[in-house]
Amino acid sequence: MLAITVFIESKRALTVRNPGNPPRRATVRNEFPKPPSRHPVRPPQDPISEWLESASGALSRNTERALRSDLEVYSAWCRHEGLKPWPTRAGDLVRFISTMARMKAPATVRRYVSSIVALHKAAGWKDPLANITVRMA
Repeated sequence: MLAITVFIESKRALTVRNPGNPPRRATVRNEFPKPPSRHPVRPPQDPISEWLESASGALSRNTERALRSDLEVYSAWCRHEGLKPWPTRAGDLVRFISTMARMKAPATVRRYVSSIVALHKAAGWKDPLANITVRMA
């Protein structure tokens, strides 16, 4: 009969010795998967995705695509300028409008602003158009 002696070296590994054979290591896995929580934690999404996800079906695909594109333009501009995009501050929006007015058609800039205002209203944030400097930009 073969005798096996087990020596526990740590929580992760143990050494198994057979008489007459060199020791060998075996890995012990005592990790059990965590049970799912009652309230699964969703990773935080950006406000654009949350809004468009909640409005899914209420907007046409083309409208959803245009809103996402417009809001991504503003988000990218804010990242480039080192600004926090949401919620929008009036001064930041005025700078965005003046920057875009040099590169884009007036109708495009108005659409960008309209998309930003729509997100603010949907999120319950203060309407950026309430500021007179934004309306005059």
